[in-house]
Amino acid sequence: MKLYYYNAQENGFKLGNFGDDLNPWIWHRVIPELFEGQSDSKLFVGIGTLLNDFLPPEPTKIIFGSGAGYGKVNVQNDRFKIYFVRGRLTSKLLGIPDEKAITDPAILVKSLYQKADTKKRYKTSYMPHHLESEMNREGWQQI
Repeated sequence: MKLYYYNAQENGFKLGNFGDDLNPWIWHRVIPELFEGQSDSKLFVGIGTLLNDFLPPEPTKIIFGSGAGYGKVNVQNDRFKIYFVRGRLTSKLLGIPDEKAITDPAILVKSLYQKADTKKRYKTSYMPHHLESEMNREGWQQI
């Protein structure tokens, strides 16, 4: 199975996208045997807003927590095996049962990285979008 995710650097950006770039880090730790050999017979679609018309029509896609956006995708065919999606907005956009709306699989970072004795320090955290130009927008320093 091949891991499918958005790679900002392959798409001309100098910097990567933190969320998307978590894919190889997480999945090769959680289920490494799934990607042995990197066969192109199936695509594993995990973290990111990947359920859109950029998704290749072939081969079969294993959907494991991705979100919908940036276009449309028809998941109502035999080339999709949906285990779960990122949230209810995605399940509604795709017309699948809300029971498939579980969470963003990036939540696994905490169990793979955080030390057991780490305490929460901030009430709110913010994850900016991947476009590096957003960091240079007016008002960013105030934020």
